[in-house]
Amino acid sequence: MDVSHTMTPIHLRNLPPPDETFDHITFLRYMAQWIKPECYLELGIRDGRCFVVVAPFCKRAIGVDILGAPFSLASNMEFFKGTTTLILNL
Repeated sequence: MDVSHTMTPIHLRNLPPPDETFDHITFLRYMAQWIKPECYLELGIRDGRCFVVVAPFCKRAIGVDILGAPFSLASNMEFFKGTTTLILNL
């Protein structure tokens, strides 16, 4: 049973770029730029491609993943290594 696709973000599994039907990362960046949230929580950041785009527009950005953060954290970013269930029970 091939499960290698399970680690690929779903937007990359549906249609490969540049034919992707919905670019959710750009949408979230525009929303964060407009709203400027106090706090942004992303559960399951994987490679961080969405997290690092949204975080600059937030006062506080929190990422959670079972793997380590694959990028450097800016001053407004926090990262918790663990399951989402563990974090939500805090």
